[in-house]
Amino acid sequence: MSRLTRPPEGGPNTAAVAAITDDQRRLLVVRRSEKEGDPWSGHWALPGGRWKEGDADLGATLMREVMEETGIDLRSAAPVGWFGPFSPGNRPELKVSVLAVSVSPRPEVRLGDELTDYRWVDVRSMGAERRTVMTSFGPREMEAFVSGDVLIWGLTARIIKALTEAGVL
Repeated sequence: MSRLTRPPEGGPNTAAVAAITDDQRRLLVVRRSEKEGDPWSGHWALPGGRWKEGDADLGATLMREVMEETGIDLRSAAPVGWFGPFSPGNRPELKVSVLAVSVSPRPEVRLGDELTDYRWVDVRSMGAERRTVMTSFGPREMEAFVSGDVLIWGLTARIIKALTEAGVL
């Protein structure tokens, strides 16, 4: 996994998510709204989204998406670096880059229409365990991170694992 200091270029089939940690190294995770036809509907994830025409790069994409979804202005965050790209198992053509940032104090979260909940989780205390989850391919057993009622699996779990192994989380 490479660490970049500048945002990657955007374009079709690219997206960006933010790994936002507070001064206690808790990670912000968000729950996506339930939406017909969305393969990630209702899942816990990192805030962010897809590049749109007019975004200068994935940094601009991420600033826009995180502000829309959480009300957090990433310009006040301390950047750690860009990581990836990663691809979801059901959309290998989609390239997702991750910006890791640190915030202090913890900002107020104001959820947009695309989200239903959020949590600040201590990833270091979350054990990775095998869980059966419902995927767009049907039920599958896979590695997941669990904290109370938060179940993180798939692409988000792979990103968290990679950032943890890199010493970022």
